[in-house]
Amino acid sequence: MSLVFVAPDYEGGRIVARTGQVEVGAVFPQRDGSAQWSFWLGQRSFTHVKERNVLTAKAALIGRFHDWLRFADLQTAQREA
Repeated sequence: MSLVFVAPDYEGGRIVARTGQVEVGAVFPQRDGSAQWSFWLGQRSFTHVKERNVLTAKAALIGRFHDWLRFADLQTAQREA
């Protein structure tokens, strides 16, 4: 399984995270340069976590996705040697 980020429809819009055709989270750029992110696959809340910028928010969202894959006992697209 892999995670891809879909560009926003407009400048400053949310950056959607997808695995296949399923939206599993998003990064929300803020005017001050920071960003919030949310991961909702298998969770009940839509809590937003604030990060310094879009890149750190994307990295955090990827980390949460990988945590979920390990919890669900699934594999990522990248295989370890």
